[in-house]
Order: sequence, then structure tokens, then C-alpha cells
Amino acid sequence: MTSNVRKNGGLFKYMGFDLILAGALFMFNPDIGVADFLPDLIGWALIAAGMYRLRDMGDDLAAAYDRVRKLLIVSAARFVMMILVPGMEDKGYSLVFTFIFCAAEAGLMISFFKHFYTGVESLALREGAGETVSRGYSDLRITTAVFAVVRAAFNLLPELKYLSMSDYEGEITAFGTFDLANYPTALLVINIFFAGIAGLVWLLLLVPWMRRIIADKSFIEALRSRYETGVGSDSLLLEHRRLRLLLVTLGIGFGMYADVFLDGINYVPDFIGTIVILIGLIAAGRELENAKRVKTAALILLPINVAVWIIGLVTAKFYTYNVFRVFDALYGVIGLTAAAAAEAAVTVWMAYEVSKGMRVVIRDRCGELDDPRFTKLTERKKAMQSGLYRAAIFFVVMSAISALSSVINCFGMYALEFYWMLNTAIGVVYVVSVVWLFSGIYTQINVRWRSLRGE
Repeated sequence: MTSNVRKNGGLFKYMGFDLILAGALFMFNPDIGVADFLPDLIGWALIAAGMYRLRDMGDDLAAAYDRVRKLLIVSAARFVMMILVPGMEDKGYSLVFTFIFCAAEAGLMISFFKHFYTGVESLALREGAGETVSRGYSDLRITTAVFAVVRAAFNLLPELKYLSMSDYEGEITAFGTFDLANYPTALLVINIFFAGIAGLVWLLLLVPWMRRIIADKSFIEALRSRYETGVGSDSLLLEHRRLRLLLVTLGIGFGMYADVFLDGINYVPDFIGTIVILIGLIAAGRELENAKRVKTAALILLPINVAVWIIGLVTAKFYTYNVFRVFDALYGVIGLTAAAAAEAAVTVWMAYEVSKGMRVVIRDRCGELDDPRFTKLTERKKAMQSGLYRAAIFFVVMSAISALSSVINCFGMYALEFYWMLNTAIGVVYVVSVVWLFSGIYTQINVRWRSLRGE
């Protein structure tokens, strides 16, 4: 065991098994329609972090990591719908989205744990820790599959009331009519009871199994040693992964700055985007030349984001009134606009700093390796870089326009009825600029990676 292995314990002291166990604690609870009051999004994020090193330890664990990334997307979509669906006039959308989430989550969850259990079993047998994993293993695999199906089925059950709702006209001659819509409380209780029991049984089997793995020091140390002497020594691979993570978090974070207003409320709060950006900077900031300045801007921006959102929530109750006839509302809108102006200024500064850092990435880490023998290759690479430089400029320009439009919208949605349409159009173009820049760089760093690997 090298000193390097011991020194690099930290977050991965237990090779991520502790993070996976912590994430599972967010999974056992029943869902109510699209609502998930103990968000799976947090659980899958913890599990994804726990799988960060394990994915390199075998094909099954790599497949499990692929599934957890998809589950992150699905759970993020559920989180968004949990906010949006209650404001929709047609409550039948709850059934539609619940069905989609139940089917996707159940299938991916079963697949994730199947690959995870198989991968861990293979590692344990290889490292002489078969006894640690074998106890309760078969029961846990079966219970996990049953739990995923039961949780999805009973989550969907209360939503079926929207299929049975109907208007009756004329004389009814039947002895009686059974309508699920008449029993919403009973359906909800059935969901909570059966899905809750299944979740508790699953958790009672999973927790001891995971704790035995975490407590097996020789097994954990063997895995850490293998990782450090194998993957951990591949600095190019780790740098490439950090850069990809940084691009994904920056893209998602900036994308969430687009306004999604309904009845005066921004249903995708900007502070969530700033938190995502900070996570990326903390985890992979070393791959950005001016990461300290970007992080400083994000830390300044976060409390301003929160303040703008809170003021917006308070002011939104006046959305349907004539704001200029309500003294308190007028002062609220003025305060909201002033806070939004401060938010816009810091957002544009942060976007500018990010674009500067991205230009360095474009110059040094995008496209195929230079080869003086092929002038066409050099020309093609320069054209690609020029296109990404233009995308960086477009991103900063649209960030400034979108930020200014958000400030105007804070006042305009009360005073100018038409402005929300213009603000929405600007937001769409802004999102296009974000996707163009970060997806373009992401593609080209993969090209460079394949070139470095000689593929």
C-alpha cells in the first residue's frame, strides 16, 4: 500500500460505497404523483458521485454508472414537473407525466442495481471478499426489483382517477357507478402504505449489506490500491473527465438562467443554476484557467439569486392586480427590479470570465493533435476553433441581452403585458448560445481525447 493511496482517502475513503448508501436513503419513500418530497434527484446525485471511481473497476459497474446518469436526468425532469404541474389547468397532465416517470425510473432503477450488484459481487470474489457480499445477496436482488415495480405501480394508481372522471347526462339507470375520482384519499393511502412498506423492506436489506462492505477494510483498501495504481495514475484520463464534468455543469447552470415565468413566478430559480456551476467549479475547477474569478462571481451571485427569487415570490401575489394602484406592490416591483439589475451585472461578469477560460480550452484542448504533414488538418482545426471563438462571443452577448431582458421583465410583466413574449424569445436564443458553446467544446475535447489515445 503506497502512501499516496492513504493520502487520497478523503471523499473516497470507502471507494464511494458510503455515498451510494447515503443516496439510497432518498429512494425508499413513496412518490405522490409527480411530487417527490424526499427528492430522488439528491439520491441519484450522491450515488453518481459514489460511482465515480467504481465505474472503472469493471464492465458491470461502468454500465451501472451509465444508468445512474440517465436516472439523474429523469429525476431532474420530475423535480421540474413537480413545480410546474400544480400550476397547470388540466390536471390530467399529472397522470401523463407520472406514467412517463414511473416507467422510466422503474426500468432504469432495476437495470442500475442489477449491474451494480453483479459488479460488486465480481470485485468481492476477485479480492477474496465473497463472504462479505454473499450474505443476503439473493434476497436483496429480488427485493430491489420488487420494490422498483411496486413503487412505480402504486405511485401511478392514484393518478388513474383522471381516467375515470366523467360528466353524466340524462337518466342513469344502472344500479351504481364506480368512479376512482370519488376515492382520492383512499388511493393515496394505498399508495403510501404499500409503496412505503416495500421501500422499508428494501432499505432494511440494503443497509446491512452496504455496511458490511464499508466495514470490510481489507476489501476497500484493495480496491483503493487497484484504483490508484491503475486509473488513478492516468492523469490524462482524470483531466479529461474533470473537463467534461466542468463543461456539463457550466452548460446546465447557465442554461437554467433562462426565465420560465408563470403568473409572475420564475419556476426555474436562477440560484439552482448557480449552485450547479459552483459544484462543477469545486469538483473540476482546476481545468479552468481563471476558475478563482469565476468562483468568486458565483459566490457573490448566489445570495443575490436567492434574494431576487424571494422578492419575486412576494411580489407575484400582485401579478393580477394593477400594480400602479397598489402602493405596496409598486415598491415591491421597484425592489425586485433593482435586485434583478444587480443579479444581471454579476451574471454578465461571470459569463465573460467563463468565456475567457473557454477560449483557453478551445485553443489548447480541442480538436485533433497538430501534424505538420497535413495542412488540411491544420486548416480544418483553425476553422473549428474560429467557430468556437465566435460561439464564445455569441454566448457573452446573449448573456448580456438575456440578463438585461430579465431586468426589464421584472418590471415589464406588471406594466407591459406583451413583454413576456419578447423575453421568452430572447431566452430561447440565449439557451441556443449556451448549447452551441458548451456542446461544441465538449465534442471537440472528445476529438482531442481520441487523438491522444491514437483511436
